[in-house]
Amino acid sequence: MNKFLIAFLSLGLAATAMAAAPAGVVTSVSGKVSLYAAAKAGKSTALQPGAQLYAGDRLLTGANGRAAMVLTDGTQLKVNYNTDITLKDTDVSGKASPRGIARIAIALGGLWAKVTKKNSRLEFDTPSAVAAVKGTELSLDVTLDELCAKLKEGKLDINNDLGSSSLTQLQMLCVGKGHKPGAPQTWGGNDGWSSNVGGATSAQVEIKFNDGGQDKSVKLDYSK
Repeated sequence: MNKFLIAFLSLGLAATAMAAAPAGVVTSVSGKVSLYAAAKAGKSTALQPGAQLYAGDRLLTGANGRAAMVLTDGTQLKVNYNTDITLKDTDVSGKASPRGIARIAIALGGLWAKVTKKNSRLEFDTPSAVAAVKGTELSLDVTLDELCAKLKEGKLDINNDLGSSSLTQLQMLCVGKGHKPGAPQTWGGNDGWSSNVGGATSAQVEIKFNDGGQDKSVKLDYSK
Protein backbone atom coordinates (compact mmCIF):
# COMPACT_ATOMS: atom_id res chain seq x y z
CA MET A 1 0.00 0.00 0.00
CA ASN A 2 1.32 3.47 -0.81
CA LYS A 3 2.04 5.79 2.12
CA PHE A 4 2.24 9.52 1.78
CA LEU A 5 4.15 12.02 3.90
CA ILE A 6 2.98 15.38 2.67
CA ALA A 7 5.03 18.51 3.44
CA PHE A 8 3.65 21.84 2.27
CA LEU A 9 6.38 24.42 1.74
CA SER A 10 5.08 27.98 1.54
CA LEU A 11 2.03 26.88 -0.40
CA GLY A 12 -0.52 29.54 -1.35
CA LEU A 13 -3.70 27.68 -2.29
CA ALA A 14 -5.80 30.71 -3.20
CA ALA A 15 -5.73 31.99 -6.77
CA THR A 16 -4.42 35.53 -7.28
CA ALA A 17 -4.88 37.99 -10.09
CA MET A 18 -1.39 37.14 -11.37
CA ALA A 19 -1.24 33.36 -10.89
CA ALA A 20 -3.14 30.37 -9.59
CA ALA A 21 -1.66 27.65 -7.41
CA PRO A 22 -1.13 24.32 -9.20
CA ALA A 23 -3.52 21.46 -8.44
CA GLY A 24 -0.98 18.71 -9.06
CA VAL A 25 1.84 17.33 -11.18
CA VAL A 26 2.00 14.61 -13.85
CA THR A 27 4.29 11.73 -12.87
CA SER A 28 3.94 9.33 -15.81
CA VAL A 29 2.67 9.39 -19.40
CA SER A 30 2.51 6.62 -21.98
CA GLY A 31 1.02 6.79 -25.46
CA LYS A 32 -1.10 9.71 -26.64
CA VAL A 33 -2.46 11.97 -23.89
CA SER A 34 -3.71 15.49 -24.63
CA LEU A 35 -3.89 18.37 -22.15
CA TYR A 36 -6.47 21.09 -22.67
CA ALA A 37 -5.16 23.71 -20.28
CA ALA A 38 -7.72 26.08 -18.78
CA ALA A 39 -5.19 28.92 -19.02
CA LYS A 40 -4.83 28.38 -22.79
CA ALA A 41 -8.52 28.59 -23.62
CA GLY A 42 -8.87 24.94 -24.55
CA LYS A 43 -5.79 24.70 -26.79
CA SER A 44 -4.50 21.12 -26.90
CA THR A 45 -0.89 20.12 -26.17
CA ALA A 46 0.76 16.74 -25.64
CA LEU A 47 0.90 15.90 -21.93
CA GLN A 48 4.43 15.44 -20.58
CA PRO A 49 5.77 14.00 -17.28
CA GLY A 50 6.44 16.85 -14.87
CA ALA A 51 3.66 19.04 -16.27
CA GLN A 52 1.80 21.03 -13.63
CA LEU A 53 -1.98 20.78 -13.56
CA TYR A 54 -4.50 23.44 -12.58
CA ALA A 55 -8.20 23.57 -11.78
CA GLY A 56 -10.12 23.62 -15.05
CA ASP A 57 -7.56 21.53 -16.95
CA ARG A 58 -8.89 18.69 -19.06
CA LEU A 59 -6.99 15.47 -19.89
CA LEU A 60 -7.93 13.24 -22.79
CA THR A 61 -6.19 9.90 -23.36
CA GLY A 62 -6.14 8.10 -26.68
CA ALA A 63 -6.55 4.42 -27.48
CA ASN A 64 -2.97 3.78 -26.29
CA GLY A 65 -2.70 6.62 -23.76
CA ARG A 66 -2.39 6.41 -20.00
CA ALA A 67 -1.20 8.86 -17.33
CA ALA A 68 -0.51 9.10 -13.61
CA MET A 69 -0.47 12.22 -11.45
CA VAL A 70 -0.28 13.41 -7.85
CA LEU A 71 -2.49 16.21 -6.52
CA THR A 72 -1.15 18.73 -4.01
CA ASP A 73 -2.88 16.96 -1.09
CA GLY A 74 -1.07 13.69 -1.97
CA THR A 75 -3.97 12.04 -3.77
CA GLN A 76 -2.80 9.77 -6.60
CA LEU A 77 -4.72 9.44 -9.85
CA LYS A 78 -4.22 7.03 -12.75
CA VAL A 79 -6.09 7.45 -16.02
CA ASN A 80 -6.79 4.56 -18.40
CA TYR A 81 -7.17 4.42 -22.19
CA ASN A 82 -9.87 6.51 -23.92
CA THR A 83 -10.61 8.61 -20.86
CA ASP A 84 -11.81 12.22 -20.57
CA ILE A 85 -11.45 13.98 -17.20
CA THR A 86 -11.55 17.59 -16.00
CA LEU A 87 -10.21 18.89 -12.67
CA LYS A 88 -12.67 21.12 -10.78
CA ASP A 89 -12.12 23.38 -7.76
CA THR A 90 -15.76 23.20 -6.61
CA ASP A 91 -18.07 20.28 -5.87
CA VAL A 92 -21.38 19.66 -7.68
CA SER A 93 -23.10 22.18 -5.39
CA GLY A 94 -20.54 24.89 -6.23
CA LYS A 95 -18.71 24.71 -2.88
CA ALA A 96 -14.91 24.90 -2.73
CA SER A 97 -12.91 22.26 -0.85
CA PRO A 98 -9.93 22.62 1.52
CA ARG A 99 -8.20 19.92 -0.54
CA GLY A 100 -7.92 22.29 -3.55
CA ILE A 101 -9.54 20.00 -6.14
CA ALA A 102 -13.09 19.28 -4.99
CA ARG A 103 -14.31 17.29 -7.97
CA ILE A 104 -13.07 15.32 -10.95
CA ALA A 105 -15.54 15.26 -13.83
CA ILE A 106 -15.27 12.00 -15.78
CA ALA A 107 -17.09 12.16 -19.10
CA LEU A 108 -15.85 8.77 -20.24
CA GLY A 109 -13.26 6.11 -19.46
CA GLY A 110 -11.42 4.60 -16.50
CA LEU A 111 -9.82 6.21 -13.46
CA TRP A 112 -8.07 4.81 -10.37
CA ALA A 113 -7.59 6.95 -7.27
CA LYS A 114 -5.97 6.70 -3.87
CA VAL A 115 -7.38 9.58 -1.86
CA THR A 116 -5.29 10.60 1.12
CA LYS A 117 -7.13 13.47 2.79
CA LYS A 118 -9.80 12.17 5.17
CA ASN A 119 -11.33 15.39 6.49
CA SER A 120 -12.83 16.54 3.20
CA ARG A 121 -14.73 14.91 0.37
CA LEU A 122 -13.46 14.34 -3.15
CA GLU A 123 -16.21 13.89 -5.74
CA PHE A 124 -16.14 12.03 -9.03
CA ASP A 125 -18.85 13.45 -11.27
CA THR A 126 -20.09 11.15 -14.06
CA PRO A 127 -23.12 11.20 -16.43
CA SER A 128 -24.87 8.52 -14.33
CA ALA A 129 -24.07 9.50 -10.72
CA VAL A 130 -21.68 11.29 -8.37
CA ALA A 131 -19.28 9.15 -6.32
CA ALA A 132 -17.94 10.84 -3.16
CA VAL A 133 -15.07 9.54 -1.03
CA LYS A 134 -13.01 10.36 2.07
CA GLY A 135 -9.62 8.68 2.27
CA THR A 136 -9.96 5.57 0.14
CA GLU A 137 -8.78 3.57 -2.87
CA LEU A 138 -11.16 3.00 -5.76
CA SER A 139 -11.48 2.56 -9.51
CA LEU A 140 -14.23 3.86 -11.77
CA ASP A 141 -15.32 2.79 -15.25
CA VAL A 142 -17.55 5.33 -16.96
CA THR A 143 -19.59 5.20 -20.16
CA LEU A 144 -22.21 7.65 -21.39
CA ASP A 145 -24.87 5.36 -19.90
CA GLU A 146 -23.30 3.71 -16.86
CA LEU A 147 -20.93 4.13 -13.90
CA CYS A 148 -19.22 1.07 -12.41
CA ALA A 149 -17.40 1.73 -9.14
CA LYS A 150 -15.06 -0.67 -7.34
CA LEU A 151 -13.87 0.10 -3.82
CA LYS A 152 -10.70 -1.48 -2.44
CA GLU A 153 -10.78 0.24 0.95
CA GLY A 154 -12.59 3.05 2.76
CA LYS A 155 -16.14 4.21 2.05
CA LEU A 156 -17.76 5.41 -1.15
CA ASP A 157 -21.14 7.12 -1.45
CA ILE A 158 -22.89 7.07 -4.83
CA ASN A 159 -25.75 9.50 -5.47
CA ASN A 160 -27.97 10.65 -8.30
CA ASP A 161 -31.38 12.31 -8.52
CA LEU A 162 -33.14 8.99 -7.93
CA GLY A 163 -31.37 7.79 -4.79
CA SER A 164 -28.10 6.78 -3.14
CA SER A 165 -26.04 3.78 -2.10
CA SER A 166 -22.83 3.24 -0.09
CA LEU A 167 -19.93 0.88 -0.71
CA THR A 168 -17.47 -0.46 1.85
CA GLN A 169 -14.23 -2.41 1.45
CA LEU A 170 -14.09 -4.82 -1.54
CA GLN A 171 -17.50 -3.97 -2.91
CA MET A 172 -18.62 -2.81 -6.36
CA LEU A 173 -21.71 -1.24 -7.88
CA CYS A 174 -22.86 -0.36 -11.40
CA VAL A 175 -25.44 2.40 -11.90
CA GLY A 176 -27.19 3.05 -15.20
CA LYS A 177 -28.04 6.58 -16.26
CA GLY A 178 -31.60 7.32 -15.19
CA HIS A 179 -31.64 4.45 -12.69
CA LYS A 180 -31.55 4.43 -8.89
CA PRO A 181 -28.32 3.06 -7.35
CA GLY A 182 -28.94 -0.48 -6.13
CA ALA A 183 -27.23 -2.71 -3.59
CA PRO A 184 -23.46 -3.21 -3.89
CA GLN A 185 -21.91 -6.58 -4.66
CA THR A 186 -18.71 -8.29 -3.47
CA TRP A 187 -15.58 -7.50 -5.50
CA GLY A 188 -12.30 -9.43 -5.65
CA GLY A 189 -9.98 -6.42 -5.43
CA ASN A 190 -8.27 -6.38 -8.85
CA ASP A 191 -9.26 -3.66 -11.31
CA GLY A 192 -7.13 -5.25 -14.04
CA TRP A 193 -5.27 -2.16 -15.32
CA SER A 194 -4.04 0.35 -12.71
CA SER A 195 -1.01 -1.73 -11.66
CA ASN A 196 0.26 -1.41 -15.25
CA VAL A 197 0.29 2.40 -15.13
CA GLY A 198 3.52 4.02 -13.93
CA GLY A 199 3.67 6.00 -10.72
CA ALA A 200 6.03 8.79 -9.79
CA THR A 201 9.57 8.50 -11.09
CA SER A 202 11.01 9.18 -7.63
CA ALA A 203 9.92 9.17 -3.99
CA GLN A 204 9.61 12.94 -4.04
CA VAL A 205 7.62 15.27 -6.27
CA GLU A 206 8.06 19.04 -5.98
CA ILE A 207 5.81 21.64 -7.57
CA LYS A 208 7.27 25.12 -8.00
CA PHE A 209 5.20 28.13 -8.98
CA ASN A 210 4.93 31.90 -8.73
CA ASP A 211 2.04 33.33 -6.74
CA GLY A 212 1.60 37.09 -6.82
CA GLY A 213 5.27 37.66 -7.56
CA GLN A 214 6.51 35.27 -4.85
CA ASP A 215 8.20 31.97 -5.63
CA LYS A 216 6.51 29.13 -3.75
CA SER A 217 6.59 25.34 -3.80
CA VAL A 218 4.87 22.26 -2.49
CA LYS A 219 6.81 19.05 -1.90
CA LEU A 220 5.13 15.63 -1.87
CA ASP A 221 7.14 12.84 -0.27
CA TYR A 222 5.86 9.30 -0.48
CA SER A 223 7.04 5.72 -0.72
CA LYS A 224 5.48 2.68 -2.35
